[in-house]
Amino acid sequence: MLNRNKKRFTGIVVLTLLAMLASACSGNNANNASPSASGTASAGASASGSQPAASGEAKDGGSLIVAVASDPVVLNPNYAGDRVSLTIDQALYAPLFQVNEGKKTFYLADSLDLSEDKLTYTLKLKSGLTWHDGQPLTADDVVFTIDKILDESQNSFLRGNFIIGGKPIQAVKVDDTTVELKLPQVAPGFEATLVQVSPIPKHIFENEANIEKSDKNKKTCRLRRVQVQSVQDRRVLDARTLRRLLRRQAAP
Repeated sequence: MLNRNKKRFTGIVVLTLLAMLASACSGNNANNASPSASGTASAGASASGSQPAASGEAKDGGSLIVAVASDPVVLNPNYAGDRVSLTIDQALYAPLFQVNEGKKTFYLADSLDLSEDKLTYTLKLKSGLTWHDGQPLTADDVVFTIDKILDESQNSFLRGNFIIGGKPIQAVKVDDTTVELKLPQVAPGFEATLVQVSPIPKHIFENEANIEKSDKNKKTCRLRRVQVQSVQDRRVLDARTLRRLLRRQAAP
């Protein structure tokens, strides 16, 4: 009889615990459902509000805001060696071309051909390129950029890449959109050197004795804009956000 009563009591306790557990689970489900329902209602209200949903379609223009860890050292691609300066300069200046997995993607350049003797590269620029002030970007700017890189008094860290076998390469203008790059000897890796070149405007920097220290690096930065007229790889470089940052830095 005693054992039977113990079993009956144990059964009652187990049933009571199960009932309490079921009640707790039911309460949690109700609480979890409430925020979800509220979120659904909120989403519905937002969708029916005054602001239209994003279409997801790409549009030209606008501003790109990039956070960097510190101030840039120099805003000129011929002298940018630190990470911050490189990040900003790459947003302000376009390269001639880039190479990814052995495939060229042309930006300012339209083509690059190598002569049979492998001593002359012929670089063809896209037509219709302009700087921020409407001046055309031409072969003169490319030749000027490479000449200033080679100029020892300008102290560009890129200079060594344009010295092959102890002799400098030569950049020669053929016409407004064509430049010949003459090598003193065959250099299979020279294309990798050209990847690092971003032309700077001759009409702005040609009278500067020290381009690296020139105030025009800051002043022209807030104006400079390059537009590549190509449907396939059009690239508009607009630095409105950076202009505001530079004005603040230049303020006394």
